[in-house]
Amino acid sequence: MITDYKGNALRVTRYGSNWGAAYAAKLSYLEKDTTNSPTSLFIVNKDLLDWTRYTTSDLGKTEQYCPAPGNQASTTHKRISRTLPPSFQLTEAWVQRLYEITRSTSGSDISSGV
Repeated sequence: MITDYKGNALRVTRYGSNWGAAYAAKLSYLEKDTTNSPTSLFIVNKDLLDWTRYTTSDLGKTEQYCPAPGNQASTTHKRISRTLPPSFQLTEAWVQRLYEITRSTSGSDISSGV
């Protein structure tokens, strides 16, 4: 059963002039709600559910579970933290050298922002 944030069930009429009209109904009203044979049973593909979960995951803390493995430290790719020597001075020559590194290519055409 699909519910909204207030716990109301999603219903769809199966017959009548409003066939296929979707509406929400309180759970306490479901047994009395028989006009046009509404249903709250929806069968969808798991891929659709996964896609919906993916596209709406940033809307807030509405997920029932988190499918991501988490932000755990990697044991296979351990990053080594390096520091500069205490005698290092960022001179104009170093700035120019770093600038030239960022502007150089390996000889192949590189497109940025494409």
